[in-house]
Amino acid sequence: MSNITLVIGGSRSGKSRYSEEISRSLVENPKKRYYIATAEAFDVEMQDRIKHHKEKRADTFITIEEPIKLSEAIEAIADKASIILVDCLTVWLGNLMYYNKREELTKLYDTLKELKIPVVMVSNETSWEVIPDNNEAREFINLSQNMNKNIATFADNLILCISGIPIAIKGELQ
Repeated sequence: MSNITLVIGGSRSGKSRYSEEISRSLVENPKKRYYIATAEAFDVEMQDRIKHHKEKRADTFITIEEPIKLSEAIEAIADKASIILVDCLTVWLGNLMYYNKREELTKLYDTLKELKIPVVMVSNETSWEVIPDNNEAREFINLSQNMNKNIATFADNLILCISGIPIAIKGELQ
C-alpha cells in the first residue's frame, strides 16, 4: 500500500470526494479512518458547510479539526489510525499565513517523511488561477505551489482531479 497520496485539482474538481472514496476503499474499519479537517468557520456560510461535512462523514471517519498544528495532529493519531485523510492543505496554508505560522510547513514535511501509515492529502492547484493583483495573494500562490511540489516529490501517488475525474500523474489510481 502506498504511503502518501496527494490529490490535487482546481476548486470543486472532485478532490475531496475522490479522497474519501479511496480512503474508504483502502481501510474497511471506519474507526481506523481519520479525517483531519483544516478549515475554520469565520462566517455563517462556512459554519454551515463544516457542519454539513461533519454530519456527512460521521459514520465513515473520525474527524479531527486542526487549522494550524497539522503535523502534531497526524503524530497524535498515527498509532491509532490505519489511514489519515487531510483536507485541505491550501486552506491550512491560508491559516498559516493568517496566523504567521509558516514554520509548520517544515514540520509537516518531516512528519510525512517518517509516517508509516497511508495518508491522503487534498490540495488546490493554484497555478491555473488568474494571477492576483495583490502581494499577499501572489505570495499565497507561490507558497502553495512550493508546498504542493515538495509533497509531490516524496508522495507515492499524485492524482489530478478534473471535472470529477481522477488522473494518475505519478503512481496509480487506487
